[in-house]
Amino acid sequence: QERFQEVVRGGATAFGVRRGTAERDRIPVDDDWDIPQDSRAWRGQHQLGSLGGGNHFIELQHDGERLWVMFHTGSRGFGHGLASYYFGKAQQELGLSRGQMDLGYFEPSSPTWRSYKNAVAAGGNFAIVNRLMIGRKVSQAFAETFGEEARLVYEISHNLAQEEHHPDLFDFPVWIHRKGATRALPAGHPLLAGTPWAETGHPVLIPGSMGDSSYVLRPLPGAARSLYSVNHGCGRRKSRSAARRDISQAQADRQMKELGVLVNAGGRVPVDESPDCYKPAEEVIRAVTEAGLARVEVRLTPLASIKGND
Repeated sequence: QERFQEVVRGGATAFGVRRGTAERDRIPVDDDWDIPQDSRAWRGQHQLGSLGGGNHFIELQHDGERLWVMFHTGSRGFGHGLASYYFGKAQQELGLSRGQMDLGYFEPSSPTWRSYKNAVAAGGNFAIVNRLMIGRKVSQAFAETFGEEARLVYEISHNLAQEEHHPDLFDFPVWIHRKGATRALPAGHPLLAGTPWAETGHPVLIPGSMGDSSYVLRPLPGAARSLYSVNHGCGRRKSRSAARRDISQAQADRQMKELGVLVNAGGRVPVDESPDCYKPAEEVIRAVTEAGLARVEVRLTPLASIKGND
């Protein structure tokens, strides 16, 4: 438990790593905060370095010249356990019914406000380390296969609430919760001062489905209209239950074989993650670019995909 505490407080710095190719290496956590003992968050200490289920993935891609690996995962059972615990706290404080759980919130006057802020930071640190560990395994696989380790292009958090100051929009710091979204700071933004992206804006990653293109974009000044945010994926057009009702296992397997994308080393394709469950990537990216939020730098085509089931 002591080492786990170091991880959720220190993020990448707990591993002695300073990357320079990530949004941040850690999110500060107050020294006097501790993981709630009566929460289910502790189960996360056995899940570091794991992919998880849902829309999480590791995907081998190419841009016509180079091989890329894009992976998406988060804070696993640690974040889920913290979220459940604090949902319960909000339910008690606000008198919410069970059907209103998603309406929970904490104001600065709440006795839970500071504790919850620290929990969000700890969950973010767990996710950073989780991706770092997966990235190391990917890099080792590249070294064994191609004789050279993979180079980290960019790593960024998503589904995160954080305090930011955007002087062009507000006269004071504000809290921004990017649910289903990720940060998109263009060249010259004050929050990028002193980073490698100060003059270019940082990369923006928008993955498609396992049978569709993924994209690396660069933010534009127009992203201010969306509080410097863009979607972090292409979005579902079919629910998981509808997918399992409408798409057979044989159809999903056949579709990926026809697309030439190897899924789970030739195993079964998760029906509720098959391409027909998601919006066409080209249409989603066109909406982003035509809105002036970002411009495309690289289009990536999938070759092989690993989907978790836990």
